[in-house]
Amino acid sequence: MKMSTAEIKMIIKKQISDGKNYTPSDFSELLKATSDKTFTIGQLSGAIKQLADNGDIQKKERGLYCRAEDHMENKKYATQSETKKKQNESLKKTNTKETGARMLEFLPHGDERGHLVVVEGMKDIPFEIKRIFYIYGSDKDVVRGQHANRKTQFVLINVAGTSKVRVDDGKGNETIYSLNRPHTGIYLPTMVWKDMYDFSKDSVLLCLASEPYDAEEYIRDYKEFVEIVNK
Repeated sequence: MKMSTAEIKMIIKKQISDGKNYTPSDFSELLKATSDKTFTIGQLSGAIKQLADNGDIQKKERGLYCRAEDHMENKKYATQSETKKKQNESLKKTNTKETGARMLEFLPHGDERGHLVVVEGMKDIPFEIKRIFYIYGSDKDVVRGQHANRKTQFVLINVAGTSKVRVDDGKGNETIYSLNRPHTGIYLPTMVWKDMYDFSKDSVLLCLASEPYDAEEYIRDYKEFVEIVNK
């Protein structure tokens, strides 16, 4: 028996938890765990849009949702005293200052037969894709990457297994990302140092690049990289 869009909306509203973020894939798993009825990805997407439009859930960023109450708490937090905000900004500067890299979420399509993820350049990927390569068979203690690029932007997706990516802007700011779901990726802008490491045995790391390969635009000496970005 097929689930109605109204039922999908009701289950999502009832089952989502406070203080937690959800992707469309999370909503899909929640529906499957709650009901034996079937539904389509189109139904789910429509229900999510209606819930967001009605203010029942809040879209935090592309492909990431939370309870509307959680969003209001975030807005309340943003209006705290100036002293508290300065303290928070200080923590951000020492621990998680933006390096220009960011996580991307892709919409998975699937049913009982399996799942499909589609990514398109200049749409899901913030550049025209001119080169594709993938890394597999790397041991857990191997570190790949270890370079910066003058011209090339990248998106990295672990289509199988898991890995971690350390991003360093050369100015004292560093962020570590975990790639552990095949429908998420990380965007890497130009002129950041990246290390890929902690590969699982089944890891397949797909790399999408904005430029054809050019050895001359790679910076492989970290000291040289730091000198360039701090000129």
